Amino acid sequence: RQAMGVSKAEVAPYLLPSGITYAEVETHYTDLLGENWVVQETDAVLQARAQGIEAKIWRNEEKGETLSIQYVNAEALGGNLLLVLYAED
Repeated sequence: RQAMGVSKAEVAPYLLPSGITYAEVETHYTDLLGENWVVQETDAVLQARAQGIEAKIWRNEEKGETLSIQYVNAEALGGNLLLVLYAED
């Protein structure tokens, strides 16, 4: 096990076309994950939103898995930046 109880962590950055909205991304992951995944409203999510970053965290307690997305407009890069973090306990 690694520090803070995480045995595996993966981060994947994506540059999405500017026409893809956060609502579409959120719906995609909600549908993909299914009912065993519960949304976690954390201070980090609230702070990100206060800074203009759309963010959501889902947790599957049964499997000890967490998935987090962060979405921000990246006009300078020609689209929207999506960061996906997956972690296992």
